[in-house]
Amino acid sequence: MEPDGPTAGEAAHVEAPLEAMNRRTRRAALVYMVMGLALIPWTVFLAVSLPRREVDTHYRGAWVGFDILLVVAIVLTAYYAFRMDDRVQLPAMATATLLLVDAWFDVM
Repeated sequence: MEPDGPTAGEAAHVEAPLEAMNRRTRRAALVYMVMGLALIPWTVFLAVSLPRREVDTHYRGAWVGFDILLVVAIVLTAYYAFRMDDRVQLPAMATATLLLVDAWFDVM
């Protein structure tokens, strides 16, 4: 009579890669969380240091608002990654897009 499930050796062979993947996922989530939280002081700095311009009355608001949106996207990505939720793809895509736009405007 054959056993119904995998043997102990087979189960250990399957669980080891899953545990390694979980560790990598949690490490990546931690990096995202640190990046998101580190962006908060930078956003506050921008809010108080950016010059007021007569050409565009909402110059500060645009940059600070954009950075707040970036913080939310990064923290949501970290949250879903910590939970190992498949929905992590949505905030991760938003984060990547916002970072690309931020880099574009920084360079231009």
